[in-house]
Amino acid sequence: FWGRVMAHELLHFWNGHSLVPRERSEEWFKEGVTDYLTITSMAKNGLYDRTYLLHFLENLGRGQTVARQAQGLKTTVQQAVDDKHNSWLLVYGGGSIAALAMDVELRHATQDKFGLPDLMRAMYAEFGQPGKTWTLNDLLRVAKQSSGQDLAPMLKRIIATTEPADLAPIFARIGLDYEHHLQLLDHYLLPDANATPVAKQRFQAMFGIALP
Repeated sequence: FWGRVMAHELLHFWNGHSLVPRERSEEWFKEGVTDYLTITSMAKNGLYDRTYLLHFLENLGRGQTVARQAQGLKTTVQQAVDDKHNSWLLVYGGGSIAALAMDVELRHATQDKFGLPDLMRAMYAEFGQPGKTWTLNDLLRVAKQSSGQDLAPMLKRIIATTEPADLAPIFARIGLDYEHHLQLLDHYLLPDANATPVAKQRFQAMFGIALP
């Protein structure tokens, strides 16, 4: 846990201090994307095994269930920054869901030639300068210029509505079967017996860990 906190804060030198959002409503990107990159970076460097990684991914589903049904949070992920202390499951968890969805969507659309780390590098090339800030429209523009993919419809569903994100199709594209009960905290990710080689290779490329 200590290592994860340290890695998260160190990543803020890249995402948060070098890449600075203009609007407070993009706090989901600063915190959630950083949290997602923390996990992927630590997994790729052998600091997390597959069990821990799957637990993190399962918790994305649990988190939005708690936020929406147990806490009764009614704001969007973008609006959650206004009460960040009580809405951290939306700011961090919802932002991590958005990060995962972007990573999978970009890789799927480009035959796995371009993913979230590549988008971050492209954003840094344009906005990683003192005093320069970015907006959501900038993020969408850079993504489309770099990959040809329009992320706007997908991101809008996750960060600009109060509906829980549909995680099953996202996980299916990385070779995982998502089993959950909407009224409970039973959320499980299992290797999909029917996963394609492409989906399995995508999982390994994203996390540095092979699926069985």
